[in-house]
Amino acid sequence: MSALSPIKIAPLRFVFTGIAGLLCLLLPRLFLAPHLQALSPLARESLLEVAVGITALSCGFLGIRLNLFRDYPSVNPLPLYRRQLWASLGCMALLWLGIVILITPLWESLLDYWQYPSVPQGILLLLQNTTEVWPVLGVSVAAVILAPIVEEIGFRYYCYRYLKGLFRGPYCAALLTAWLFAQLHGNLRSFPGLFLFSLLLTWLYERSGNLWPAIFAHAANNALTILLTVCGSTIF
Repeated sequence: MSALSPIKIAPLRFVFTGIAGLLCLLLPRLFLAPHLQALSPLARESLLEVAVGITALSCGFLGIRLNLFRDYPSVNPLPLYRRQLWASLGCMALLWLGIVILITPLWESLLDYWQYPSVPQGILLLLQNTTEVWPVLGVSVAAVILAPIVEEIGFRYYCYRYLKGLFRGPYCAALLTAWLFAQLHGNLRSFPGLFLFSLLLTWLYERSGNLWPAIFAHAANNALTILLTVCGSTIF
């Protein structure tokens, strides 16, 4: 039996909290973007990504301090074991092989058949063939440290566990969470890989009862993606 009990709150509160979370992600961009126009696109995106991550984490910690989540279940109901981190890395590596060998070529062939332009995610396009150093470091901090924590709390803990109670089981909740995760990244080329990756992260969380294996696998995935992109290859 799973240790992940669902989040049982009123639907209106779920929607309100979700909107508040989205505002934490959008407001830094709205306020900062006009003041960063003099920077290169990569430098501007780097600063915005870091600002968004810091804002989201700060709002989360503020909510904890104000006791706004007092009736929420524990994020990590089970203890973390080191072997779970290595297992998460192994699962991610196997999924990467499947995406590289099977899914991405097949999906790109379908996009070509439908005459749909297949382009990588925007931030990956900026990273290709860049000679700027500190913006790459900024993007790396945001993608490898901040984004995995923020996104795993948002998608795996909050969204998945709420939907798990709504659908009275993990399967529909995992599929809908995966669709939201892939859809909100806003890139059709990477949709199948992100969808499957989200299912893997949800499985790691459900299996371990601890969010850190999912965060670890997410961080490793983003680090490898950035490394390959800077070296001239794109997977996601």
